[in-house]
Amino acid sequence: MTTSLIDPPDLTPALAYALMAADDRRPATAITISKFNSYALKQAFQTIGRRYGPARTPKGVAIAHLMAGRTALLQTAIPGRAGVDSHAQLLTLQALLADLRDSDITHVQVLLEPDDIERAHLLRTAGLRRMTALQYQHVDLRRPAAPCAIPGNAEWVSVESAGDARFCDIIGRTYEGTMDCPELAGFRTVADAYAGHVASREAGPYSWELLELGGAPVGVVLVSSGETAGSAELVYCGVVTAQRGRGAGDLLVARAIERARSGRATRLVLAVDDRNAPALRLYARHGLKAIARREVFYATRSDLARIGLITGA
Repeated sequence: MTTSLIDPPDLTPALAYALMAADDRRPATAITISKFNSYALKQAFQTIGRRYGPARTPKGVAIAHLMAGRTALLQTAIPGRAGVDSHAQLLTLQALLADLRDSDITHVQVLLEPDDIERAHLLRTAGLRRMTALQYQHVDLRRPAAPCAIPGNAEWVSVESAGDARFCDIIGRTYEGTMDCPELAGFRTVADAYAGHVASREAGPYSWELLELGGAPVGVVLVSSGETAGSAELVYCGVVTAQRGRGAGDLLVARAIERARSGRATRLVLAVDDRNAPALRLYARHGLKAIARREVFYATRSDLARIGLITGA
């Protein structure tokens, strides 16, 4: 038996396996699938997948959601759970990686719960690498915000006023020397990263602003609507190299909280690289606390070519 592409009518039963949590013994519920489908629709994902065996009782499932910015988000079934065969699951994932090798994506990534041991082993066996852990944090916006003095020469410039070209240029300058997933700089262009941000902007209400002090660009703050009702997401905030260590980060986070509140959100959420100590300290000063953690695995285009040679795909 070989793997086969997942036809659109068979995507829902495949997702039931791909969306299983680390401690689940049975496929995901219809409610879980519906919530994910709503999110995928909002993000305008293009989805491809492979399965091994019958559509309703597969021995292996691997799904890729193609995202803006030439990134693919991978999901797999859990080897050894709910009738999934470990070897069949590996073959299914390898076949999907071979499909992605011929696309224009720059990299694939997977987010796992910390205790998702079986999937982590599967990914390593297939040739993916661990990048880091992400902390998901939030702050209750119904509580008083930390005080933050705004300089008299500060000016907030919207993306509409600044224009996408200038905004993208400033974001590129904030990436220099970044401690947030620095591996991405090795294979993802600023234009690709910006395209990913734009996708979140187009998914719902947003507030994107450039901070200038005395007319000079200092940093950017990107706030979009969150995945759940009443939430807003700090998609990105960054400070240009020359302005770091001078309190600009506090201005950006305080602005994010202010803009989220003005949009009637009751909670602000974000994700941050667990290794980014300055950002962790910054967010802590503004009351953000960790609520979840995810392990990040990835493979670049060159990795996919190497994986293909190893597996003979």
